[in-house]
Amino acid sequence: MKSLKIMLAVGLLALLTSCEATKQSAASKEPGTRGRVNTEASSAANQSTVSRQATARATAASGITTNSGALNEAKMNEMYTAVNMSQDQISRFQNDWKTSVNAWKRNNRNQEMNNYERVEQQDKILSDILDASQFKAYQQWARENAARN
Repeated sequence: MKSLKIMLAVGLLALLTSCEATKQSAASKEPGTRGRVNTEASSAANQSTVSRQATARATAASGITTNSGALNEAKMNEMYTAVNMSQDQISRFQNDWKTSVNAWKRNNRNQEMNNYERVEQQDKILSDILDASQFKAYQQWARENAARN
């Protein structure tokens, strides 16, 4: 009799376990969930939304960087005209400026060059390239455009 009770208990346990395994949840019947339970489906949806938002922010940031780069180039062209720089002077300045910025970035990782540092670097480079009258014109231009920087 004891063995019959044990066999009956094991059979009942096996039956209940097998019925639970084949039972479908409401979430798995919804299209696109493919058997995931509600928490997994909502977690996947949240991750997808977060991923889209991060992509949108990165795209916007790159657009800002591009516009900022175009703005800086326009300001530089305005300066070249105001100072009356020759093509040789412009190319020397651009090469020296690129070298100076790269050196600054190597020494100041994860930082942005502020306006004061930028003007100091440009003054140093331009004082070697420009003649006295051009350098005075540059200083005048820099004072007039300091508020826009």
